[in-house]
Amino acid sequence: MLQKNTVNRRVVEPLSTLADLFDGPSLLIDKRNDKLLDYDNVLARSEKSQDKRLVGHNITLMEFPRYRNHHLFVYYLVTQ
Repeated sequence: MLQKNTVNRRVVEPLSTLADLFDGPSLLIDKRNDKLLDYDNVLARSEKSQDKRLVGHNITLMEFPRYRNHHLFVYYLVTQ
């Protein structure tokens, strides 16, 4: 019985105290990981929307000469 009390006092109690100290940092690490996941999701959505805008911009640039020629033709007809 004395040996069990000694083991509890010298080993189990300090280890329990040490284990309790890990709760705070582990919660902070989990919170940080959640924020990193949120950041990655926002970044991916931002890149995806930027890609869509660039595609739309490229289509507009490809169509511009056709509209420019059309407007020049209309201008020519009106000024004749």
